[in-house]
Amino acid sequence: MFRPLAALLFCYFAVSGASGLFNTTLTSPEFNISSVIEQTHVFNVTSGSPANMVISETPVGDVFGAQLEKQPRLQSFDQFGNANDDWSEPVTVTVRAMGGQDSDLQGNRTISLDQGIANFTDISLLKSGVVTLEFNCSTCQKTAHAQVEGRLVLVGGEDGRGRIVSIGSTGNCTDMAPALPLPVRSVASSSKTPVFGTFGEKARYGGLVMLDSIGNEPFVYHGISGTIDQALVIQEDGQEEEILLSGSFRNGMATLRNYELHPTIAPASGMLDPPCVKAMLHTGSSMYLGGCFTRVVNGTGVFGVAKLENNQFYGLSGGVTKNGAPGVVNALAAFNNSLGMHLFAGGDFTHAGGVSSNGVAVWNIGTDQWMSSVGGVSSGMVHGMAVHDFNGVATLVVVGDFTINGGYSGIAEMNIDNGPFTLGAFRGGQSISGSVFSILSRPGQLIVGGNFTRPTHSSNTMQWQGSSFSPLQGCTSDVVVYDLKVLTPTAPLSNSTSFGQQDHHMHSNAPNGTNPSHMP
Repeated sequence: MFRPLAALLFCYFAVSGASGLFNTTLTSPEFNISSVIEQTHVFNVTSGSPANMVISETPVGDVFGAQLEKQPRLQSFDQFGNANDDWSEPVTVTVRAMGGQDSDLQGNRTISLDQGIANFTDISLLKSGVVTLEFNCSTCQKTAHAQVEGRLVLVGGEDGRGRIVSIGSTGNCTDMAPALPLPVRSVASSSKTPVFGTFGEKARYGGLVMLDSIGNEPFVYHGISGTIDQALVIQEDGQEEEILLSGSFRNGMATLRNYELHPTIAPASGMLDPPCVKAMLHTGSSMYLGGCFTRVVNGTGVFGVAKLENNQFYGLSGGVTKNGAPGVVNALAAFNNSLGMHLFAGGDFTHAGGVSSNGVAVWNIGTDQWMSSVGGVSSGMVHGMAVHDFNGVATLVVVGDFTINGGYSGIAEMNIDNGPFTLGAFRGGQSISGSVFSILSRPGQLIVGGNFTRPTHSSNTMQWQGSSFSPLQGCTSDVVVYDLKVLTPTAPLSNSTSFGQQDHHMHSNAPNGTNPSHMP
């Protein structure tokens, strides 16, 4: 039967495929034929405008004021699910904190889509707790979300009540453990031991309290008899994480590994006498120690500072002294500049290896020598120190109970990018009245803790804001802050156990049926 030419042109054109080679089919209902022509052709099909976004790199990091360790990265797709890797027209992507304010985020919050990829590089969150990030693009129909969490943890106590506290997103404080019978001196976290705090005083309560995220109650070790002053997480190449404990207990050091306590060094290698270690610094294969020890048993004198290497103690050219008597080192820091690697010691002393150094001393690790005068404090002692980056300039920030020349107190600084190393007023003339026990340095963030009377007593934790300190509001005005850490949280922690003064045994059950080891 004859059909008009128009009927032949009334066809359907179908394409199967996504890009590159396609199979094409022409069909005509007039002929009732499903396949008149079938050939393979090459088509250049471009994606449509971005309509949806998918997170390809989940943000990870400590939330409180620090840049995320892994910045968010997103891929855009059109409404049909095609990736926009060929999209070249301008599209912007914006991130915000849901339920919060623009001031909760710092960094470049709005960026341009580049071949379908949104790659954020400098996002910081100026709040702690759980934060939901919402991402949207200027042409998108849907938003993408990612949740990050972190907490600033402080430890301390006053009037016989120890606390391990997490500062929340609105400045509120949450006790991560029941009230403890003694002040807490340090806190640490590792993958094996999620969060724990250490008592700072007599150990009829065990000396060490651990908060387990597996679901068990908090429990107390009875294996340490004495004061724990510091907890430090280290990880050697190819080894599991360990938590080193130091203080005034037998041997002065212990290692917490898989919920069990072990001596850090073999007794045959010698012991510090008295066993009083207040500071630890791990640098490669060496461990530097500070404290109030004066010698190694069966060894040489080491006044206040020593190096532990290959299970052997070594003195640092006479150590530190105060008016001829042994001195005390409370804090250690290290920095490698154009002049080499240097160790910084802070505490209560007047000389280091015979060199006049009031409260702050510098040891050249490359030459094994104490450096010449670096100024120092005019009275009092140093409790803590940290290396901080102020606009590209490496600066040693020192805190404690002290004054320096000019009458400034509580905090001081030293430019350590290059010599000479001279201690001076913090940021040109800032002071903190009271006792400053702890300092935390993070990218773009400097926080101090202690027992303050000025510039404010509304909080015993303050953050540097570029020209002055601002209090971290919340419950910290009644907590003397001895340690500050930013811990990446795991599962919710149990806080149902009550630690009473009368409970001398407390809990000694370790997770998964293991038993806490007792130090020999």
